[in-house]
Amino acid sequence: MAVDSDTKKFLEEVKKGKPRKFVMICKGIKILSMVVYKKGTVEKYKKEAKKDGKGQFYHGVVDGKGLNISFKLLSADGYEEPPGKELILKDFLKTEAGMKFKPSYAIVEELPKVNESDEVETASESSTSDGVSESDNSLADQFRNRLTALVPQIKAVVGTPSGDEAKLKASEAGVFARKMDFVQANALLDQAETALKTPVSKSAESTNDESTAAGVEVDQPANLDEALAGWKVAQNKMAVKLRMVEKALSAADHPDVMNALLELKAVRSQLSGTPDTMQKVREIEKYLHQDEIVEDVCELADDIRTPLLAATAQLKSVL
Repeated sequence: MAVDSDTKKFLEEVKKGKPRKFVMICKGIKILSMVVYKKGTVEKYKKEAKKDGKGQFYHGVVDGKGLNISFKLLSADGYEEPPGKELILKDFLKTEAGMKFKPSYAIVEELPKVNESDEVETASESSTSDGVSESDNSLADQFRNRLTALVPQIKAVVGTPSGDEAKLKASEAGVFARKMDFVQANALLDQAETALKTPVSKSAESTNDESTAAGVEVDQPANLDEALAGWKVAQNKMAVKLRMVEKALSAADHPDVMNALLELKAVRSQLSGTPDTMQKVREIEKYLHQDEIVEDVCELADDIRTPLLAATAQLKSVL
């Protein structure tokens, strides 16, 4: 079920100029699934989309008219780049939904409003049935308002230790927001705000303190070669941990074992490069924070994220 009948119905409504919400799961450049809907919580449709496989999760609003439709993602939700190429999106809609569009992606500061007024079910009933309370919605609004205010402040100081630290915390906050954990998301925004107020020298010290507290040995590298050597050590430890998880999975009698092993292989491949530029380092950090397979490994098996992020912090100090 890459695209179901309801999604096709709502895409037809988008053609008529009616904005609709969407969730999407991508793995690399491939779109695994998409759900377009009118009402309900993101978390509800995220679970539905994940039935076709795990990957990077995206959500937003699709609007437009006729063949020209735009899948819009909110920058306040932590999105900085679109899910992939628009040509791949066009092919997915044609192949899986049997619909021809000229689609595009856009990162926006405000999503189009989706009119839910013709629904019989009240907003409070919908919240209860989807397991989301009014206080959850209040925290969500608080998070989005805070992140929207923080984004320009972070952009103004990106490239400095305090700016990069704030950006990292905001990115982590976005991950928790997409999981509908707005308590943790707002707590991470607190840390982002603190980082923005921290002098540059202290911010660098706090990066070392956090890495040490996480159990990662930290020595400031003198140059890029030393930092890359530290990355290689973290890479090797990550590979060992993943092989242990693979070994445990191989011994399990489960029909999805082969898919799980392929997913772990994809993680190893994604993290096998040499991040010798700031752009590569940021792409790795984004992947570590947003990929759901990485999240599952960290939650269910072993923490591969913390040592790698400590290594990327050291790389950024010399790039």
